[in-house]
Amino acid sequence: MDTLMNGLSVVGRLSVGMLADMVGPLNLLVANTALAALSLLVLWVPFDSVGTLLAVDLLFGFAIGGIVSVIPVVAAQVFGLARLPSIIGLLFISYFVGGLLGVPPMSALLDNVGHRTDYTSSIWYMAMLPVCSLLFLVAMRFTVTRKWRARV
Repeated sequence: MDTLMNGLSVVGRLSVGMLADMVGPLNLLVANTALAALSLLVLWVPFDSVGTLLAVDLLFGFAIGGIVSVIPVVAAQVFGLARLPSIIGLLFISYFVGGLLGVPPMSALLDNVGHRTDYTSSIWYMAMLPVCSLLFLVAMRFTVTRKWRARV
């Protein structure tokens, strides 16, 4: 499954990178974050088959690849090229914080709520992380411009 997700991540990186010039990198960052959230909420939460898990794997891999490819471009666009090295450093620190907010709480939920057999609470927690990111990204997008069709 990881191989498929990483393979679609490469496809997502390349295709979203090419689309960023036409649609705008911030718009694509919002769209891919929404795709990641929807793939987890709509497909993984009511998970009941291997085919559904495969679909989540493919959609989430594509979305994450797109997110990774446009984050530096959005940082340059929003904060400017002069401040980009500092912003990239802060982004790498935020990846550390994201790692701390990801696996340890999910493991604690699995141990304490799911009794090591029910992954539902961990899946809901994982699905809410991109939803929270999406809220912040939409706010940032409308801080940059309030026009819906603007290419940002």
